[in-house]
Amino acid sequence: MLKPTDGIGRTVIDLGGVWKARWGDAGIADLVQGKGYTGLLAVPAAWNCQVPELHAYMGRVWYSRDFFLPAASRGQRAVLRVEGANRDARVYVNGSEAGRHVGGGRPFELDVTGLCHRSAANTLAICCDMMGEGIYPADRRMSPARRGDGQGVPAVRRGFPFGGLAGTVRLLMVPEERITDFDYHTELQGRRAVLHYSAETCGGWKTVFEVDGRTFEGAEGEVEFDSPRLWHPSAPHLYPVTIRLYARDGELLDEYRDSVGLREIGVDGGALTVNGAPVYLRGTSRHDDVAAVGSGLSQAAFRRDVGLMQMTGINVFRTAGAPVSWELAEICDNLGMMIIVDLPHDGFPQDAASSRVHGADALCRRWKAAAGEIVAAIGRHPSVVMWSLENAFADGGALSMKCLSDVCLHLRDRDPYRPVLLAGGGAEIPQAGCFDMAAVDIAGRPEGELGRVLDEAHAAAGSPVVVMDSLEDESSGEAFAALDAAESRDFVAGVLVGTFADFGAGGHHGGMTVAGGGIFTRERVPKHVAWEFRRRYAGLIENTMRHDSIPYNTRGGS
Repeated sequence: MLKPTDGIGRTVIDLGGVWKARWGDAGIADLVQGKGYTGLLAVPAAWNCQVPELHAYMGRVWYSRDFFLPAASRGQRAVLRVEGANRDARVYVNGSEAGRHVGGGRPFELDVTGLCHRSAANTLAICCDMMGEGIYPADRRMSPARRGDGQGVPAVRRGFPFGGLAGTVRLLMVPEERITDFDYHTELQGRRAVLHYSAETCGGWKTVFEVDGRTFEGAEGEVEFDSPRLWHPSAPHLYPVTIRLYARDGELLDEYRDSVGLREIGVDGGALTVNGAPVYLRGTSRHDDVAAVGSGLSQAAFRRDVGLMQMTGINVFRTAGAPVSWELAEICDNLGMMIIVDLPHDGFPQDAASSRVHGADALCRRWKAAAGEIVAAIGRHPSVVMWSLENAFADGGALSMKCLSDVCLHLRDRDPYRPVLLAGGGAEIPQAGCFDMAAVDIAGRPEGELGRVLDEAHAAAGSPVVVMDSLEDESSGEAFAALDAAESRDFVAGVLVGTFADFGAGGHHGGMTVAGGGIFTRERVPKHVAWEFRRRYAGLIENTMRHDSIPYNTRGGS
């Protein structure tokens, strides 16, 4: 899936702003036509953070606004792109259903050309249902929100279940004959690098690929770099690329611009390697939650968060069960922050009860579909260095293990160039045989047992280990004890300590509680432990911020 970008033949129209809204009982016949709306909601942002009566609302909310097609858009297709709609979304244009997407936090596109008026206003309506098929099975089972008023937030361990249009909504005007997708990977050969690229097109006669001041004909091919500037966290170099599609008579039909990072990710011994050099992971987990907008997309918040992480010496973060947007990944590409992406958790059968209620095969299919969507959305970004299976795996028996293995194989088929991490719920690591690293949660373990726990986890996994540990507010003693125990073992590839910032969590009876354990508060005020991390990682910070070409692999700080 291409990112939305302006170019020759392409126009991006941002439909963000204040939309009409309606929640509670209402007639669908009027709502799809843009009638009967009584409220207002900002887009992109979760509805829970905007209206007091929606704070714990878990039902349906309708959004609506008008839009116009540009006067010079004849001969172009109108594509509606929604970056994230929680969680079961139905889209209507001028009263007709344009499509549906199940699963929040991931982009989807709908061609609405045939539903649009060329010389009049068009009415767009989107219904977001938090209790539809996109909700986690366990949440649906426990939630009281099936009551008619939609009130009551389910107990969820992954964070507060924010609702609504959390992602940007855009109208893309694109040529009829156009570039529809682009992908690449890098192969390092000694001091040389080979960029393997491929572009998909709809129509057209000739495709031209341009990078590093050179042009190459063909929708797929290889580009050799004799003295490449590689992407690395300490030197995040990006090469601009341009893809052009021509008609037989030489007319330029479409142009798409992006950037690529030449880098190769691997696992060697007990370490993650970037371009063949080991990089010790010093990270945390980032929940998709900002105080003002909830899970709503905010590029300013993304930029601030990455800057604060680098200030403390963090070089990687895990997405903690939430998908990552291409906007955040692009910021990380440019700043050298690495990302471990948790696959969207849209149906893992944690227990037999969940499987009986929802169907194990259906859950597994939905999880694989979600994995494919997120790989398609952000798989081109060099900052994405690893995929993570599950958020906190707890062995649910043979059924869950089969699903885990199936999804892992599906993921490797979609992206064979990144390692796969299994985030465990303790030292009990299943013999899945499909992952490259295992993340072990050692929260609550006595300090004297940490070494033994890590040794047992490594022996069970047969792979390098990433250590996860929770963090008590304003306390770093246990966390640094975990770091010391981890860094003394060669098979430990890194540590993911606490959470980046406190985040909202749901409860059985409605309302939001703020889960602690963050290095920063939910408002991004640094706690004492943030300065402790900064002092510990001083050498790493200096090296990272210098953006030189020397790969760093130090485990220690100043």
